Amino acid sequence: MTNLREEFWVLKYLKTLRKVISKCVICKRFGSPPVETPAGKLTVDLIRATSVFEIIRVDFAGPFSLKENKKFLLTMSYVTVKESLMGDLLLT
Repeated sequence: MTNLREEFWVLKYLKTLRKVISKCVICKRFGSPPVETPAGKLTVDLIRATSVFEIIRVDFAGPFSLKENKKFLLTMSYVTVKESLMGDLLLT
């Protein structure tokens, strides 16, 4: 910046510099503050004392198509107390 000012007389130097920096994609990306993700709310199942396999959640996704004109479902079982995750494929 000093070299530029030694050779040229730039009108409204700081304003022009801020304008150039504000349009720079790299400067915006690395100069911005990190995104803070809010903490998730704990459900009653996670707060109260339970036995190991008392609370199990199952999610289904699909149907997904295969090349052989077959379809399958994806099941995800989540045990909340042990925090274990298991996935299965079900052919239909």
